[in-house]
Amino acid sequence: MKQKSNKSELKSLINKLISKYGFTIYPDQEELILSHETLTADEFTENILISNGLDPKLELNLYRTVKRLFTDRFGNEIYLDN
Repeated sequence: MKQKSNKSELKSLINKLISKYGFTIYPDQEELILSHETLTADEFTENILISNGLDPKLELNLYRTVKRLFTDRFGNEIYLDN
């Protein structure tokens, strides 16, 4: 079941990944992530890793960490509103 969330909640998670975990998310990459109507934990995680030049298939520990942060906050899938 999709959880309804607003973009500011997702942006807060992105900011946590930047400040606490050292990820780099450029404004255009952030806007692309936030432009989805629905977003799964896997889609989000892959977007974050790829935007940092990382291969999601090779960075398993980071993949699990980012995915867990998403699912702990939103579940497996979210519907984004304004």
